[in-house]
Amino acid sequence: MVETVKLSLWFVYGAMLQQGSDWLADTQAARCLVGFWWFFCLVVTAIYTGNLIAVLAVPKSSLPIETLEDLANQEFYKYGTIDGAALS
Repeated sequence: MVETVKLSLWFVYGAMLQQGSDWLADTQAARCLVGFWWFFCLVVTAIYTGNLIAVLAVPKSSLPIETLEDLANQEFYKYGTIDGAALS
């Protein structure tokens, strides 16, 4: 029993590092462990690629103020010191 768990974990570790293995799971518990691992990898890959596509598909919004001249000419944002405080 303990040897089967060790081999199952070794198989999962090798699969995680994309190494091959001659050992195939022969017990039901080991097959479930390997199946859950591959399902987990499938879900993580799908979520990652979905989020990556979502981030890359949306254009980044441009900043309303890019230069000091833009800051001086706008009237929406207030800027200056608070209560006459000086920055040192």
